[in-house]
Amino acid sequence: MNQIDRARSAFPAFAHALALHEAADLGGARTAYLNLIDQPQLTGLCLHQLGMLAAARGEHRVAADMFIRALRIDPMPMAYANLRATQDLIGDAAGATATLIDLGCFLQQHHLQSEAVPVYRMVLQRDPLNYPAHANLGTALAWCGALPEAAWHLAHALALWARVFPVFQALIRQFPAMGKTVDAASPFRVELPPGLPSGPLEKIEEVLTTCGKVFVELEMPDIGLACYWQSIAAAPGYALGHWNLAAELLTRMDFASGWAEYEWRWQWTGFPESNRFLGLPVWRGEPLAGKRVYVWGEQGLGDVMQFVPLATRLPALGAEVILEVPLGLVRLCAHSFPGLRVVPRPDSPHRLSFDGPIDYVVALMGLPLRLGLRAQELPLAHNYLQAPQNAAPAWLAPRGQTAKPRVGLVWAGQPKHANDNRRSLPAQMLPLLLQVDAVDWFSLTVGPRSSDMAGVPGIVDVSGELKDFADTAQVVQHLDLVVTVDTGVAHLAGAMGKPTWLMLPKVGDWRWGRSGSTTPWYPATRIFRQTQTDDWVPVLNAVAAALRAWA
Repeated sequence: MNQIDRARSAFPAFAHALALHEAADLGGARTAYLNLIDQPQLTGLCLHQLGMLAAARGEHRVAADMFIRALRIDPMPMAYANLRATQDLIGDAAGATATLIDLGCFLQQHHLQSEAVPVYRMVLQRDPLNYPAHANLGTALAWCGALPEAAWHLAHALALWARVFPVFQALIRQFPAMGKTVDAASPFRVELPPGLPSGPLEKIEEVLTTCGKVFVELEMPDIGLACYWQSIAAAPGYALGHWNLAAELLTRMDFASGWAEYEWRWQWTGFPESNRFLGLPVWRGEPLAGKRVYVWGEQGLGDVMQFVPLATRLPALGAEVILEVPLGLVRLCAHSFPGLRVVPRPDSPHRLSFDGPIDYVVALMGLPLRLGLRAQELPLAHNYLQAPQNAAPAWLAPRGQTAKPRVGLVWAGQPKHANDNRRSLPAQMLPLLLQVDAVDWFSLTVGPRSSDMAGVPGIVDVSGELKDFADTAQVVQHLDLVVTVDTGVAHLAGAMGKPTWLMLPKVGDWRWGRSGSTTPWYPATRIFRQTQTDDWVPVLNAVAAALRAWA
């Protein structure tokens, strides 16, 4: 239902005005719209309808003015479309093109990327040198997963920019022949004609960053890295450019540069963790003898478990450490690190969970930079997370002499995770694993997806027993193997030294690198990677075959 229909249902007087309009009583409709125009909910719609009346009378310049007024109050796709059509009728081709660009931007801002794609294509049919159309179309296509064509248009946007700013030509020369990304038969493969770009030249740092991400996903990471470096050269304060650069550098295990760039996360408005304003000095590497440091765990549970060993290095520098972690990790960390005082995360990010005096505060993932962490130091520690109890849970039956190996399975993380649709397994694929009956399966998946296995034979659901990660650790220590997607359990099992098989999407998180079946973070972890985006079948078949051989 569009805005016109919604208003028709909600406002009888507006429905009456529409009825007059539809009955071709243009004078009566105009009077009715004018009578309603001072109602805030209807002002934009009435201006739009007055524009439609003017267009019906052939008064196209008046109509265009009405549509522009309507858009200033209430941006509506239909108003953009009608304004563009009217501008074409009065011969304002440049205005019509600019209106199409505005419509595309409106759709993208409302997360309607696929609907924006044909709008930008229309612009490029009219104006092949339009820089914003190439840039925005490339971004929309990247969101839609059409990466080769996205690279094509983003590269064209950068090539147009380089025609005005020649300093970018060195970067353009690094790009591959774009025919490698878009098939020669594609109707969208249109070479740039000669000439200078049209449309406003702006936000080149955003184009470069998006281009970098696309090329990284297209397995051309060197070009992606060059784009990231160029983005922060063009706009040194562009936080998202620094964030993406950090991820690429850390993927390459370039810790010296990567952790410095990682500090920019607090300047990026899209970063999922709140920057905390605690009114206390942030530790930046000052001497710690006799000081009390409040280290707060940031981001996800897995991040905390991965980097918590760094907090244990501070006492050797003379510090007393207060370690703040999410509530689900308090018991586990307090037991595993008796030399630290462990407190739960408070309700407000701008409060502390400790009332005593504090000399410094520092985010946990700020410690690699401040401690000068080098890739050669990995793993940070061995088997550093320990379950609070050694006894097997009461519900776990004792092993018989012919017992099968026990394997824990995690197939999904929390849906709110930004990359959950890529990292989690669809429920219908789980039989590819569960058909391996040489092992006893135990479900460790918690949260909304734990119900996927309700009533499914061949797997014991223990999620109801797992109140926190200390409970999960107690179960894991009595398993022989954990098979998991990229969730907190992957870090828990890895940090416990438990044999762990990790299933990763094609483009995984920076910490797992880009290739290989091992990770320096957790020596007992074996990695199974997608070779094609979103194609889990080969991964699951490989895990199933490895399980049969292992069991």
